[in-house]
Amino acid sequence: MNENCESILPTPSFFRSLECHVHFVREETNQIFLVEKASYPADEYASEETIQFRANEARQFFLVCMSNEGEVAGFINGTLTTSKNLDHDAMSTHDPNGSNLCIHSVCVEEGWRRRKVATNLLRHYVRIMKHLCPSLPLISLICKRHLIPFYQSCGFHMIGPSLVVWGKDNWFELQIDLERERRAFFQVDAFTSLPFRGNPAGVVLFSNGDDEEWMQRVASEINVAETAFICPLPVSCQNQEEEEAAIESEVHFSIRWFSPVREVGEINLILIKISFIICLFE
Repeated sequence: MNENCESILPTPSFFRSLECHVHFVREETNQIFLVEKASYPADEYASEETIQFRANEARQFFLVCMSNEGEVAGFINGTLTTSKNLDHDAMSTHDPNGSNLCIHSVCVEEGWRRRKVATNLLRHYVRIMKHLCPSLPLISLICKRHLIPFYQSCGFHMIGPSLVVWGKDNWFELQIDLERERRAFFQVDAFTSLPFRGNPAGVVLFSNGDDEEWMQRVASEINVAETAFICPLPVSCQNQEEEEAAIESEVHFSIRWFSPVREVGEINLILIKISFIICLFE
C-alpha cells in the first residue's frame, strides 16, 4: 500500500449499524493509549511512545474504529518484519520492506465489548490488507491460550508456542497465509436449489488480474463453460476528505472471463453468480 496514496475499503454495514466508522489512525493516539492500557496487564501494554511510533511509521497498518461522537471504540495496529516467525526483534521495529505483517494489538474499549466489534474489526483489517497490499504474503500475531479460539474464528491458524517472552503468561503464534486466501475458488450452480445440478460456473476471487497465463491454466483445470476471475479495485485518496468519502463509496471490481481454452467476453449469466459470491464476502 502506497503511504502517499491512501486506499481503503468501504466501512462494512456492521459498523454503520453501530454508528461507527473505520479509518487509518489520525490524531487519536492519546485515546488509543488509554484503551491499550485498560486492555493489558501493567507489564504487557505498549507505551504511549510505542503507539505513537507505530502511528507515525506504519500508519497504513493502524486501523481505528471510531464512534460518530469521536470516541475510540477499538483499534488494531501492526508493523512489518522480514522474519517469518515472530520474536522480540521482529516485534520491536518496523521494516517497510518486510513481508510479514505483525499485529501487535486488537483492542476494544470496555463500553464497546461483547458487541462483536473485535471480530468484525479484525476480519475487516484482514480484508483490507489482503486486497490493498497485494504483495503482502503473511499476517502474524501472538496471543494467550484462552484467545486462540477467537483468532481461529477470524481465519488465523496455529503455528505453535511463541518465541516471545512478555509478561508472566505463555504466548502462542498464529498466522494467516494471504497468498492462499487471495485465490479463493467457488463453483456456483444457477437455476437450481440442489447441489450438483443446474448451470455451473467457476468464480475465482481476488486473483491477480494481470496474470493471464495463470488464469487460463486455472480455467482449463476447472473445465466448466466459463470461469470468472475478479479482483476488487482500491479507491485512491490524496487527502483526508477524499478518504472519508471513499469509506462510504462502493467497491468496484475488475472481471475477466475464461473458457477452458481462451478468454471470452462478458457473460450476463455469470454476473449473477459473481454477485452472489461477493455478497457472501460482505
